[in-house]
Amino acid sequence: MRGVNESQCRHWAQAVVGTGLVHAGFVYFVVQEPCFGPRDAVTGEITETGEYHERWPNGMAAFGDFLHARGMKLG
Repeated sequence: MRGVNESQCRHWAQAVVGTGLVHAGFVYFVVQEPCFGPRDAVTGEITETGEYHERWPNGMAAFGDFLHARGMKLG
């Protein structure tokens, strides 16, 4: 699926927790699509701008924190 966003992923992760699947060992949440913007031309750092920022407004680190708080891991 192309265009996965933070809101959808939070919803799906919460569903895994809510149904008890985390306790059954389903702890990894894998996002298998590009979730970052282009690299900065000067520094080479990955940017969080453009389409990325629209789909992941809080950033991937915040999503990882969300998962960790629920006993899950980001893959």
